[in-house]
Amino acid sequence: MIKDFVIIIQGPGTYSKILRERLKEYPIIFSTWIGEESYFESEDIVIFNQIPEFAGPANLNYQKISTLSGLKLAKENGYKMALKLRSDVIPNNIDKLIESFDRDSLNFLCWHCHEVYPGCPGYLVDHLMAGEIDNLIKLWDIEDMSWCNVPEIHITQQYITKLIDKVKIQYFLDALNDDNELYWIKRKINLSSYKENRIHDNYRKYDFSLSTDHLTENYTRFLKKIK
Repeated sequence: MIKDFVIIIQGPGTYSKILRERLKEYPIIFSTWIGEESYFESEDIVIFNQIPEFAGPANLNYQKISTLSGLKLAKENGYKMALKLRSDVIPNNIDKLIESFDRDSLNFLCWHCHEVYPGCPGYLVDHLMAGEIDNLIKLWDIEDMSWCNVPEIHITQQYITKLIDKVKIQYFLDALNDDNELYWIKRKINLSSYKENRIHDNYRKYDFSLSTDHLTENYTRFLKKIK
């Protein structure tokens, strides 16, 4: 086990029991909402956040608040590295998942080639991510949500504007398999299935790739066409 590494579970507490079982001896910080108390045990480390009045585009403000509060508590407790995990994404082998991360990079599952806006090349998949806590805080410290309705685009733009010259991106999709799987309960899919949808056309909807070609200062030029 990595001594300076913590797992931050962000979101509702519905699956806290199975996450506790799957994450074994790793330290966990749950960051959830007031009203979710019944899902947790006395020994759990839990932040019960106030639900925001402003949800943000596609509930981005929910993600921001719960993720940042978990990261900040982790930093206060002396952790250097973190895995931020949606509370409905369940790993079957946390040791192998963590082994697939590069400590010197920001680790994302993959790039989603999704033309959600005309000319949009896609965005970083935000189900889970791992890296230095200071970098993850910069990624999620989003000040202005008004310019775009897609949370993943905000995350991608945060990386480009704040971190692209400081830390590289590593994708870990290829490390997923039967012995190192992530099951997304909401969609009822294994995330390794994204490997079956490898990109042939840069603008095909709902394809996935391991490209970093779109992570440039010109990334949001496509937004100028729709404003």
